[in-house]
Amino acid sequence: MVFPSHTKNFKLIRLFKIISILALSLIVSCGDDQDDVTQINTFNLIIKFKFDPSQERLRNLELSVASGNAAQSPTIHKMSANYIEFTPTATTALGTSEIIFEGDETTAKGAQTVNMNQK
Repeated sequence: MVFPSHTKNFKLIRLFKIISILALSLIVSCGDDQDDVTQINTFNLIIKFKFDPSQERLRNLELSVASGNAAQSPTIHKMSANYIEFTPTATTALGTSEIIFEGDETTAKGAQTVNMNQK
């Protein structure tokens, strides 16, 4: 024979266990939020200059070197850049697109120029 008060207590104890397990699992599942930590984003874009000695001359002019004269085809080992900008077309105005690098400049001797004293 089952007493009505015992079934009521059994249901309350069972409900208490279920609520306790849910509360404990909620507390355990919550950890430190990683969004609060400031993350430093480092970007590694490498720009490489590639020189082709057989490339056509500027403006694609087909000029011949007169007899008795000489022409140069220099071998370039290094080159630096003080300004790099991504433009969608060749006719896009300078400074209106995405500037990804702009080196130090100075006006110490008048006009604005590249600061060559930086290392």
